[in-house]
Amino acid sequence: METRINRHLVVVIVLLTVTAIAVSLPGAIPVAGKPDVRLALPDTVGSHKGHARLFCQTRSCLASFSAEAVVASNACPTCGGELDSIAFAEKGALPADTTIIRKYYTSPGKPSFFASIVLSASEQKSIHRPQQCLPAQGHSIERNRVIDVPLTGRDEPLQVMLLDLRVASGPRAGSTSAFAYWFVGTDRETPYHLQRLFWMASDRVLRNTTHHWAYVSIGTGRKDGSENHVEALREFIAELYPIISK
Repeated sequence: METRINRHLVVVIVLLTVTAIAVSLPGAIPVAGKPDVRLALPDTVGSHKGHARLFCQTRSCLASFSAEAVVASNACPTCGGELDSIAFAEKGALPADTTIIRKYYTSPGKPSFFASIVLSASEQKSIHRPQQCLPAQGHSIERNRVIDVPLTGRDEPLQVMLLDLRVASGPRAGSTSAFAYWFVGTDRETPYHLQRLFWMASDRVLRNTTHHWAYVSIGTGRKDGSENHVEALREFIAELYPIISK
């Protein structure tokens, strides 16, 4: 039994190693297709209205605001610093040609949602596991699991990775939120980062081609001891998905 388990471990390690090497290989690999997601977010999702968001680029501030609130000036209302549609931390971590589209959605009496779509650029590090960057932004991950989102007209539900977060330090220490995401390729969707890497590697090795991938994420608030945010996310994603899906 122990020998069999060891063999399985060796196979897994070899597959992961081949995947990592294939994904990182340089060279002119032709791009076969783009992800099956529209690079735009709608103005409305159900009863929710979308608002563009701007981020302060001053390291000591890093506040964010609705674009409507600062329409008369491109300066941060808090510190007077420069504003941009990409957060300061993202600028330092992502390639310059990464495409990021995001909106903040609100509806009276309902939870608010922060939606974003990230399109991979010339470098694969444009898209990575949120588990890498969220702790760097001050969040601790208290729980992660995959949830099903039933979709009208589709037999199989959409699978989405859901993270329960808590701010670890700073003025908002202790505040909680939820973060859901999935990856979209050409005719492929997955909530698993390793699954995406395996598909990318197999395309490179077996088909000598590669695809652009997109990463869709939805954030919202949550309360300790309550699972209400899970159903709220299901409802919002079920309304958003047919709008952004190709």
